[in-house]
Amino acid sequence: MAPPKIVELRQVLARRFPPQTVTPASLAATGLPSLDQILGGGLLRGAVTQIIAPLPSTGATLFLQELIHALRAQAQLVALVDGADCFEPVSAADHLLWVRCRYALEAVKAADLLLRDGNIPVTILDLKQNREAELRKIPGQTWYRLQRVAEEAQTTLLLLTRHPLASSAAMNLYVRSALVHDDLSSFSSALVAALCFQAQRRKPFQEPAYAEM
Repeated sequence: MAPPKIVELRQVLARRFPPQTVTPASLAATGLPSLDQILGGGLLRGAVTQIIAPLPSTGATLFLQELIHALRAQAQLVALVDGADCFEPVSAADHLLWVRCRYALEAVKAADLLLRDGNIPVTILDLKQNREAELRKIPGQTWYRLQRVAEEAQTTLLLLTRHPLASSAAMNLYVRSALVHDDLSSFSSALVAALCFQAQRRKPFQEPAYAEM
């Protein structure tokens, strides 16, 4: 048994220097059960998550519509940075900030500003329709800067691409589905539930990979 003075000293030190507890990372639920299950509960706050849809028939546009609708149902503010000005909203959404850009670099700058603002918890950067030549002009350190900004503001950046871009992404989700014409007769929610995702956590400082067009 420790002497009384030692016990008293320990109590004083405990009050002045409380133990640091590690809390689980905060998650932002997307409202799409199939996606949240793969993500372990939702999008990681303060991080970049990258969804990679290499084929036009993977249903990425449908997924984006349903994701925005699901976030709206949760009364979550969301910003969509449209990298090629090609998004077609199915209905007006007062919770959605739609930033229409013509070029990839312009869209990246807009996403940077939104993340720094910190008032919108989820920012979606859609670059899946931008040309490969544009995407190659984005400096590699840009993605690490965006990751740091998201971490400081505790906001979430969701990046949609055809090929891996963000080397700083905490997680990559590859859309492996391939929709056919008959699938389009199903309800959109059923289609999204049927999408096949493959999760992959990226190693730190891994260089981004590009596929030749």
